[in-house]
Amino acid sequence: MYKIVEKDAMGNKNVHRGFSDSNFFAAQTSNPRIAALSVDTCKDYRDHKTHHNVHNCTHYSQRYTWAIPLEIIYLTPLYEWNPHNFRHTTSVGVLDPHGVVQKVAASGTHIILPNIEGVGKVRTRYPIMPVHADGEQSRKELDALKEMVMNMAKYSSLFEVEPTTVSNANTQYNQQPHMLKVTPTTQDPPGYHGHDLMITQADIEDMKKGQTVRGILTTTDQQHQHSIDIHMDAHGQYVMAACDGLPRCWDGHDTHLTLDF
Repeated sequence: MYKIVEKDAMGNKNVHRGFSDSNFFAAQTSNPRIAALSVDTCKDYRDHKTHHNVHNCTHYSQRYTWAIPLEIIYLTPLYEWNPHNFRHTTSVGVLDPHGVVQKVAASGTHIILPNIEGVGKVRTRYPIMPVHADGEQSRKELDALKEMVMNMAKYSSLFEVEPTTVSNANTQYNQQPHMLKVTPTTQDPPGYHGHDLMITQADIEDMKKGQTVRGILTTTDQQHQHSIDIHMDAHGQYVMAACDGLPRCWDGHDTHLTLDF
């Protein structure tokens, strides 16, 4: 944005450099590689000493670079961190000032920083996507769809099928059934057999949080069934925490369960 002394034809004094673009940046430069914008301002006047008419011109030349933001990068003190005072970091093994080889890894400006204890993962890079499709028919339809989705109550009459509310969608998601299979056993008695058991998506979400789902009944096989407590191990596998109140099932089933669907 720049300001002019007198109002223009539209009555404005503050003018944007880019058409309808508030994020358009310009910087003045003296770099000769940048094309210059030049103008000559001339004025005629009479010299009172010589009594001659004088034609005086002043040459103005300015150079500008233009920038469209493509990415926001938040810099942190970590990029200046050099505990071994390295001078060269072009290989995996790097000599410190004392001649000792130190192991290093390639680094750069992370999109998401590694996990920081007590803070978590922090994102430091955000791309700014250009709206290159502005004005195209597909863009107009996408904007219209976005408006409908974000204001379903207002545009409910335009939907061919009545949309599911967010709360109902979450409920339906959490109620999705899943089958776990108990590893078959060959112990006799009671003889070769296996079991299935049903859990919900809500149970899975609880186990992901480290909780134990208790008292899930298996299907009946060989004239018996089990009551199983289940948790998820560090590798995301489903494991029996207890079977019929015992560490393992009395008939020898393995503690690992298999997700069928």
